[in-house]
Amino acid sequence: MVNNEYAAVEALRALIDALNGTDVETLDEDWVTFFVYEDVYLVANVVTASGRLRIRAYLPSDDEQLVNEWIASQSAPRSGVLEKSYIHEGDWRPRLLFERPITSIDWATDPLLADITQYAAEWLEESTGRYTSGTRPPYVIQEDPREIAPSSAWLLIGSEASFPSSTNLQDDKAAADVGIFKWDWTAAPQTQIGDLVLFYFTSPRKAVHFVARAASKAFFTRDIEVVADKSVNSAQWWAYFTNPIAIDPIPVDVLRQAVGGHLLLRGRSGQFLRPGSVAALQFRASEPSDQAELDRIVEVPAGIADLPDPNDITPEVWRELAAGALRFEDDVSSHVVEPLLGFMLAGTGLEWKGEYRIERRSADFVVLDGKHPLYVIEVKRAIKDGSGGRWDKSPDFTQLRWYADHLGTAGMLIDSNRLLLVDNGAAQPLREIQRRDCSDTDLRAIREHILKARVVPPG
Repeated sequence: MVNNEYAAVEALRALIDALNGTDVETLDEDWVTFFVYEDVYLVANVVTASGRLRIRAYLPSDDEQLVNEWIASQSAPRSGVLEKSYIHEGDWRPRLLFERPITSIDWATDPLLADITQYAAEWLEESTGRYTSGTRPPYVIQEDPREIAPSSAWLLIGSEASFPSSTNLQDDKAAADVGIFKWDWTAAPQTQIGDLVLFYFTSPRKAVHFVARAASKAFFTRDIEVVADKSVNSAQWWAYFTNPIAIDPIPVDVLRQAVGGHLLLRGRSGQFLRPGSVAALQFRASEPSDQAELDRIVEVPAGIADLPDPNDITPEVWRELAAGALRFEDDVSSHVVEPLLGFMLAGTGLEWKGEYRIERRSADFVVLDGKHPLYVIEVKRAIKDGSGGRWDKSPDFTQLRWYADHLGTAGMLIDSNRLLLVDNGAAQPLREIQRRDCSDTDLRAIREHILKARVVPPG
């Protein structure tokens, strides 16, 4: 997969063009605002962790009561959510909220355009006919994370203060039904899209109450407030999730038995659950009408949870290793990087060296052509992307660039889930590859990236 920054920019440009947007302003690398129909204001941003666009269309402002009454009189949009938005004192607006994957959008056929046009016309009393639910085909969510087989399962932990209200659950279900995934929670750094998650709540509940799927990879931030019974460090890994499905509570004793007796329920959220532990649990929806959706969500993870001998790892096994089983950076080195180098360097005569000294620092791996450094690899349990999608703000990307600049080479940033190929002097990755989806074409691209600086003597 090529790097998503280009795809995001193209998706934003295409959206503006499709809506004939005017007065376009770029607020950051991945935020834009513009107007349509003169007085409908749009804000669009890239949700980097999930690879999706979040789009908000603000209709003209009016009295709060009128906004409430009008929203209550409308049927739900086909492909988004209609809600009230407070801008500032005296400024209330109807707002349409949408979310789309950045890599599979065809604005010419996407119902978002019709939704915005119709509701703007209704609000401005210019509609020639109500766009009723009976005339609309159902919206098909693109790249639905619930359709991805989970590689890992996680136990996420919350306190009584974070237990969701029924209103929040209803709102999140309505949003998820049209592909908007805004439920966030602290998570394990190795979390990836499609992973199965169980939400456990500490005393007085001491039970699992909800089940969902990860709708994004984990991302690191200090900007989200942690809702908890006591003060919690703001520096956390987070992820977005599909709407939680309420289940008959699974008590802590049953959970402990399923995991074989050892259950750590303190510290940061995100404990890896082995496939056998998930299979040992019984899941029943609190509401019978949710059982079909629960059955869709609960799937025993397919990732390999028992790390094999590194010498026995084939490309097929390498792809299937569960990220949750790679608990430490050393696990990524021994079970992801070293086998990969074995695949890539076979028959080349090249060697690699770990902990390669560069001035007073050490690169995790350097590929050598004799004594000549050819390529550098930096390893993380989970890569910290830059804020706002900017790679120059990523400490991990900056670290790799420092090594590569000093050696005059290209390099790779690699973690439990993904590989980023970085050209020498580049401001962003050339290519991003998900390990579990790594094709033979991707493997050839990795090999070519490593070997392209090699000078082979003639003859």
